Amino acid sequence: MKAARIGIGLMIFSGIIVAAGFAMTVYGVSHGIGGFADFLKGSVTSEQIKSQVGEISKGLETAFDWTLFSLPVSFVTFITGLIVLIVGLRKRPQKNQATF
Repeated sequence: MKAARIGIGLMIFSGIIVAAGFAMTVYGVSHGIGGFADFLKGSVTSEQIKSQVGEISKGLETAFDWTLFSLPVSFVTFITGLIVLIVGLRKRPQKNQATF
């Protein structure tokens, strides 16, 4: 029974990892492209545009790094939790078994 609870906990934790990874991906994208529209409203030079593209790249790097981290970690955590849950349920003693 304890193994089953640990397995369920790992599966829930994998969902939390996915949610955190998604939130950080959204943060990275919004941080990257957030001020670009306001930036283009004024007169800008090509050097300023290059600098702004560098800022966009940093935000997108954050987004993709978090995606690259969270998806494999959550997958491994979920599969581990599923295996622990199955093993825990198989080891549980059966009640009311008929004996002959």
